[in-house]
Amino acid sequence: MNREGLKLSDIQEASSVLDLLPGAEDFLNRIREDFQVVILSDTFHEIASPLMEKMGHPLLLCHTLTVDAEDNITGYKLRDKKAKRQAILGFQSMGYRCLAAGDSFNDLQMFEVADKGFFINAPQSISSSMPNIPSFNNYSDLFAALNEASS
Repeated sequence: MNREGLKLSDIQEASSVLDLLPGAEDFLNRIREDFQVVILSDTFHEIASPLMEKMGHPLLLCHTLTVDAEDNITGYKLRDKKAKRQAILGFQSMGYRCLAAGDSFNDLQMFEVADKGFFINAPQSISSSMPNIPSFNNYSDLFAALNEASS
């Protein structure tokens, strides 16, 4: 980034032009009526903040960047190598039932401990390698599965 002269604000600007997947905003608004929504991510707060605004600022648990006074990214702080797993275990230790949805292999750590896990919009190569995890390609089907799992 130093070599290319990229600053955190450049990355945030690029992040701010990304759109949510079609149907994602409606899904989040609908699901919030019955569930608490927490985004567990391997990204960094500073990069994700423009997308979180578009999602209505759900609770985001992820990593952080260190940035100097000139807007240069100087490092990062990882919460935990298995932060998603730790977050689910933490919520469960407080008596919460946890349903999880994700789209990649890095979500398997939370599926291992969640009360129920689901793939959403996962590449076929990922979902087919884990046939025991229900996989959906639209938010309506995921919504139905979450409601069924919560009963």
